[in-house]
Amino acid sequence: MKSPFAPVLLAAVLAQGLLAQAPYPVGTRDLSLTNTTGQGSASIAVRMHYPAATSGSNVPVLAQQGGWPVVVFLHGFSALGNNYVLLCRDIAAAGYVVVAHNTMQFDNQGQEYDGRAQYPALVALNADGASPFNGALDMSRAGMVGHSMGGGNVGNVLANNPGFRCGVGLAPVPPRGNNAALVQVPMAVVTGTGDTITPLASNGQPYYDSLSAWRGVKALYVLNNECNHTNVCGYALFGTASSNPSYERAKSVTLGMFDWVLRGNPQGLDQVVGPPARSETRLVSLTHQWQVPTVWPAGALRPGTTTRVSFGSEPGACGGIAAAGMGAGPTPTPFGDLLLDGPSAFVAFSGFAGAEKRYDGSVAVPADPGLVGVVLPVQAYGTVGGDIRLGTVAQLRVVN
Repeated sequence: MKSPFAPVLLAAVLAQGLLAQAPYPVGTRDLSLTNTTGQGSASIAVRMHYPAATSGSNVPVLAQQGGWPVVVFLHGFSALGNNYVLLCRDIAAAGYVVVAHNTMQFDNQGQEYDGRAQYPALVALNADGASPFNGALDMSRAGMVGHSMGGGNVGNVLANNPGFRCGVGLAPVPPRGNNAALVQVPMAVVTGTGDTITPLASNGQPYYDSLSAWRGVKALYVLNNECNHTNVCGYALFGTASSNPSYERAKSVTLGMFDWVLRGNPQGLDQVVGPPARSETRLVSLTHQWQVPTVWPAGALRPGTTTRVSFGSEPGACGGIAAAGMGAGPTPTPFGDLLLDGPSAFVAFSGFAGAEKRYDGSVAVPADPGLVGVVLPVQAYGTVGGDIRLGTVAQLRVVN
């Protein structure tokens, strides 16, 4: 089985360097995107939130080689994207261009159409030499997040995916027709037992269950009754919402998913399914499933330190294979494709994934400055569908 996430995880070192610069000042700009699909709004009103040199309206986008990863946000019923300033601003400050949808307040299907149309519209915006976002958007690294009606419509948009690579639903309502069974990217759902508008049993749970074709991982993160329908996403009808513990945890799950998939930073998984996610005192339950065994380090490797390395899989045997380097190309095996140098490969981590669907190993780096720059590629193996399979690769690099 060739993992679609291995090339992404190989970019982890670059991603960690970019993330270290956050938080960024955030600029905003209102635009009207041209819809060329023939469905939905003829022009789609959006507010762009983006990293900038200084905060403010209509300030230039901070230059970034190759462009910034992009997150499209879909609002809830009767709301607009402008009611979610806190969430959009915080995601942008972490190094993303956030496109907040400001049409279709009361039209479920219309929002789905506009959500699908935004991808080609943003591709065109990025290519427009007269646009303030010319070259600023990396549409090969685009994801979606939505709240309530918009959270459900994330599934319908991704079921007809124009190019988005992951999605997050905050207190989602299963959308009209609910095509979430066709979603083939990683997904996370975050909700709370204090939500009386879209209760877990009739909304978040069946929505999660309907995601049957996801890739990588799908997760259902449930907070306690302090988490309600609006504070989970920092919604404010008037003015600006203030932060709260439920919002902060939901934001961490959201950014963790985006950091993992869009920034190539496997450490983002810690905020979705790892120990930091599970240590939340307000957590009621965390349900997740792996489609491919996955490896991620808890942090950078440094001389004289020990770093946790986690391996995600369904319950059963799991661990990691290390090698002197990457292979020249995938090597087929009975367990899937080996992506490492075969002759030097060896089992470096071996364990068992239990109810938390994770095994934690560790790497102890001797206190030798000469080890800085050494890279150890590790490929996960684990249990999926009752079989042992090879999975993703992470480059474990020793840094100062």
